[in-house]
Amino acid sequence: MASIVLMAAGERGETYEALVAEHGRPEYERFLGSAELRGSGPELTIVVSVDEMVVAPLGRKLTLGNDVAIQVRRARVEGGPSADWLRSTFATLCRELSPAWGCAQHSIEYWAKVMNDGPGAEAIGRDFGRYLPGVFWLNYFGRPYVDLLGTRLSSAPGAEAVGDGVLIAVGDDPRSWDEPAAVAGEQLVRDHLGPELFFSKGEPDRIGIVPDWG
Repeated sequence: MASIVLMAAGERGETYEALVAEHGRPEYERFLGSAELRGSGPELTIVVSVDEMVVAPLGRKLTLGNDVAIQVRRARVEGGPSADWLRSTFATLCRELSPAWGCAQHSIEYWAKVMNDGPGAEAIGRDFGRYLPGVFWLNYFGRPYVDLLGTRLSSAPGAEAVGDGVLIAVGDDPRSWDEPAAVAGEQLVRDHLGPELFFSKGEPDRIGIVPDWG
């Protein structure tokens, strides 16, 4: 399966070669792409993105170059609540893959916290050279953030050691992200870890703190 995903992600077609012939090779040309995996129905989609550069430039921003995104579109998975399945799967992926950072959230929560308010659609809060996108329903802080924050991370509200990092859950249900209890829980995590660690739409230009990406 891994070889098939890598083959699909790295495929370059006629359009790409035509653009290269017209404009030349891009400055950061490398092994880069994504592959989408689907089940027999529309309930589950997995998108695997791979990048030869672990931390890569994206315009004036920095992005983490490798990513696994799981989209769940039903209230129940394998006979149980989808939130329980997602939390278990998220923890397993973090334990096995050791990402630098990860999150799980309702799509509306991500849009409200990270995307611009228009016109157009831009992930204005996604620049790992300046800050993390935010605090979400589930949050994983891998080794770079463990080294950056130390005991401040391990002592955070709801912190749980998972693999090389720390998982922090804010609430039990991703659909309740804007209810008072979840909002208060998010603020507790922000205040404990330091608001300068996270993007904020109220202060989009402030200087944050980030690991030394090397």
